[in-house]
Amino acid sequence: MVKTAWPFIAIILIVIGVGCDKNETSEGLIGLWRCNEIRSDNSSKVYNVSVDKFVGDSTYVIYNMYNLGMDAEVYVKLGRDSVFTFTGCNIDSYSFNGSGTYSPTRQTIEWNYSVLGGGGVNDPLVKATFTKD
Repeated sequence: MVKTAWPFIAIILIVIGVGCDKNETSEGLIGLWRCNEIRSDNSSKVYNVSVDKFVGDSTYVIYNMYNLGMDAEVYVKLGRDSVFTFTGCNIDSYSFNGSGTYSPTRQTIEWNYSVLGGGGVNDPLVKATFTKD
């Protein structure tokens, strides 16, 4: 009886393992990331951002994008092709346009975007890489 149960147990373990991988990919986005950013004027900044997920949606919030502070919330939507697109910001005077590509195996997000905002900010090309520690 024990010998015939092993194939059944092995199949269950494989199914559970595959199911966990999918959840870990999505959950791997949530948390603290290191941002290495190069702005249009070739200046570079390194700072932390935090990513959180809205419940029941493919929308995420990024805190401190463009080093605007942890009160600044930038909203992005993750598509099926692992590409983020900007959908809004909680600071009315700022807008973000562009996209980011998420690589779950490398734990990186590669961004290309522009920023318009208060105080005369007009940054037409920002390249940033988020890495997970």
